[in-house]
Amino acid sequence: DAYLSEIDLVIHYDTDISNILGVKSFFGCALKNTRNNVNNAIFKYNGSDNLIIKSDLTSGKVEKVNVTNLICIGSGTTSPETTSFSVRISAFDNDVEDVNISNIVTTGASYSVYLDASSANSGNMKRININGLTGSEMGRVVLMDGGSGTGNINKVNISNFNVDEIQFRPFEAKGNVSNISVNNFKASNILGALFLSSAFQITPDVIGMKLNSVELLEDNNPLSLGTVNLANSSDNNFISGNNLFNLGGVGIPKNG
Repeated sequence: DAYLSEIDLVIHYDTDISNILGVKSFFGCALKNTRNNVNNAIFKYNGSDNLIIKSDLTSGKVEKVNVTNLICIGSGTTSPETTSFSVRISAFDNDVEDVNISNIVTTGASYSVYLDASSANSGNMKRININGLTGSEMGRVVLMDGGSGTGNINKVNISNFNVDEIQFRPFEAKGNVSNISVNNFKASNILGALFLSSAFQITPDVIGMKLNSVELLEDNNPLSLGTVNLANSSDNNFISGNNLFNLGGVGIPKNG
């Protein structure tokens, strides 16, 4: 067990840790290197990241990380002047592989999930599975940024998300990103939210989006829908299941 107030917890190799409470630090917990397992964590009002999983040249590659039962309470920092992340995975200048995160509850962050391989010398990120997220009162839900440099994000599964009161985009993938699967994703923007016409934004660089049972609403109104905007090639895009959204862009798949 660990209680942390105004200090940073950095976890390196071969660690099994349960029942963490991290409050009012720069980040609640940082996971680095290999074979780290975290179960039952509460992170509240941390300045930047509630949970960050990060590789770099100093600490090395990150792989085989498992996190379950995570509660992230932000500082309400959804304004443009400040940024906070519930969960951030960063291939800063080394690789990140085989990360599994499940059962997240989040509120009050700029981004609920941020996958980042956008730095000039970024490493590669692959086989990331995030299953089960509920939340409200956030700026954005998921951002994947593969950048245009050395890094990329590949083979990501996002499943069973149910989020409400979103100010901006529920989902965006851009840069060197490929082979993304989104299953059972339900999101509702606040009334009058920005970017409703591109609520689920896929830029031209992205290769391969699989969508199954995605619901994008404004103010939980099934008559006011957000748009999945597929600006990428249609060759590797697929849509299946029970969906509720508007659809646009050159990447509309043949089965769309």
